[in-house]
Formats: sequence, structure tokens, C-alpha cells
Amino acid sequence: MENWGIKVKRLREELHITQEDLEKRSGIKRSYISRIELGHYPNYSEALITKFAHGLNKTTQELIMYIYGISPTGATEDWEKHAVSPPLKINVYSDYARVHAGEPVEAIDHIYVDRPVTAPFSIKAYRVSGDCLEPELHEGDYVIVDHDRQIDNGDKVVCISDNQLHVAKLKIIGSEYWLENRYATRKMIDCQGIAKVVGSYRKYP
Repeated sequence: MENWGIKVKRLREELHITQEDLEKRSGIKRSYISRIELGHYPNYSEALITKFAHGLNKTTQELIMYIYGISPTGATEDWEKHAVSPPLKINVYSDYARVHAGEPVEAIDHIYVDRPVTAPFSIKAYRVSGDCLEPELHEGDYVIVDHDRQIDNGDKVVCISDNQLHVAKLKIIGSEYWLENRYATRKMIDCQGIAKVVGSYRKYP
């Protein structure tokens, strides 16, 4: 499917709205709008798409339907009629430990991604705190993880250690599994929970 940012640009031009006007209406910096419209970002958060919708005089639902080429009613039959699956809405959390423990935790944001073929129940997203995997991941980025996906050598993962969320890369040495980032190296067996990172979203002001 064509990148969502390119479709946002098409709609903006159809409405004869300049990037400067969209910046004023939405509060999104023009430099960020430009990068999005060039198709640099595969995913979008609910907060971001809502800002775009406001700047384009649309509801969030109308803009999402436009991105997917569907009539703007939002009815289930509209998606089925066009043989298109609606995007998957992923909850974003800041507290991995409590989510992993099964406690009720309120999401801080949501990300929309193309719906996977497999069941999405194991997919969640978490906010990165710190710079342990820069330049690949930055403070405030969202990482999308799949708790059921197999983890292989070199994969990025999130894990719980000392009741804190850590992002690291898996390194297999012989029969031992290690997790490494710029600040620490720990054995995977010492983690209370672990999940594979399958995507990321960079949040800009």
C-alpha cells in the first residue's frame, strides 16, 4: 500500500492547503510535515493523525479512511466491500513491568499500523526511556513488540530487569544468550520478561 504520508500530501493539495497553513492549523512543524509527506515514516500515532485531521478539516476517522481509500462512514461493511483490513490500533505503554504482570494499565498513546496476517493480541508498544540504543532508538521513541515472535541472534528486544524496561540486542555466544546495549550486558536468563522488537515509531514535536 502507498505510504500514508504521501496520501496526506495528496489530500492537502486537493484541499489547496499549503504546508505553511497546515503547520499553523495542526501545530506540526513544517519540517516534520515535509519528511512525512516524502514517505519516510511507515506508522503513525493517534495523537499525530488527530493533529493532521484537525489541520485538514477532517475527523480522525475520516482521515484514516481516506488513507486506506475507503468511504468516510467508518462502517465495517465499507472495509469489507473494498476487501481492505482496517489498520491495527496498538496501545502504547510506559510501564512494561506492570503490563507484563497483567495489571490494568492505561495507554499513553496509540499507533496505527497495517494489520498483520497473524492474530494481533500479542502486539503492544512501549515508550523508550534513555539512550541505550542510540542512534537506532532515541529517548521518547515507541517500540512495537510481539510477545509471541521468535527471537534470533542480533534482534532488538525489550526486557524487564530490576523492574525496569531495557532495550537491547540479543547476542548468542556458544550456548549462552546475552542482551547488550551501550550501558550493560546481561544474561537473558536473568530477565523477568522479554519480547522481540518488530518495529518502531519516532515521535517528533
